Amino acid sequence: MAIFNIKSLDWQSLLAQWSNGKDQTQREKWFGDWLETEMRRYFDMKREADGETLRDKSGVRIDFLCRPKPNLQRLGFPNVFFGIEAKYPLGWGERGCSSITKWIAQMTIYRHSRYLSNEGDYTITPSFILSAPPLSDVLDSLNKHLTPRWTNGITHQLGLGELNFRTRARYDPPNDFRGDSYEIVLEIRFNGGIFWSNTHQKMGSWPGKHIFTKKTLNHWKAEPAGVIRRSPT
Repeated sequence: MAIFNIKSLDWQSLLAQWSNGKDQTQREKWFGDWLETEMRRYFDMKREADGETLRDKSGVRIDFLCRPKPNLQRLGFPNVFFGIEAKYPLGWGERGCSSITKWIAQMTIYRHSRYLSNEGDYTITPSFILSAPPLSDVLDSLNKHLTPRWTNGITHQLGLGELNFRTRARYDPPNDFRGDSYEIVLEIRFNGGIFWSNTHQKMGSWPGKHIFTKKTLNHWKAEPAGVIRRSPT
C-alpha cells in the first residue's frame, strides 16, 4: 500500500496534484497512471481494453478492464470482470453538466459491451462498471440541489458503481499512534455502501439487483483464467 507524507486528502485533493498538466488529456493520463499503479496491487488489469457493443458491434475502448487477484477471491470478492472509466472532472468548469452526461453515456454503453480476450475473441462481459472518481460526488459538487440519496440512487439505478480513493493516517497498533505518514484507501461503492475496501479483510454489503446479487452470481459463468494476464504481485 502506498505511503505518503501528506495530510489526509479526499479524491479532489489527490486529483489536484496533476492540475499543472498542459491539458485535460494529459491530466487524465497522469491520473490513470497513478490509478493503475494502486489498483494493480489487488487486481489484474488491462488498460485501454478494446471491445464492441452488444447491439450493433460498434467499436469501444474502456480505460480499464479488471479482475480480482486470487487473494481477493479467497476473501470473498466474486471472480468477475468489471470495468473502470476514469475522468478528471476538476477541469470541466462550466461544461461540467455536458461532460457528466457523456461520462454516464460512456459507462452505460461499456456495460452493454464485450471485450477482447487474450485469445482474440470478444468473450469478456463486465459485471459492472465503476466511475473514478465517484460519479455521485461529482454530481454533488456541481449541483447543490441534489442530495447524496438522489445521486447515489441515480448511479445505482443505472447499474453503475463507484471507485473512491482518499488517504488516511497510517495506524501503528504497537504504539497506538497515528503519525505523519498516510496510506491510500480504495473503496468500491454501490448505492453509497462500501462493497470492497483495501483496508478491510471482509467484503461489505452486496451491490443489489441493479448490479448482481449472490443468487444471480451463482448462475454466472466465469471466463477462462488466462483472459487477463496475471499482474506482478
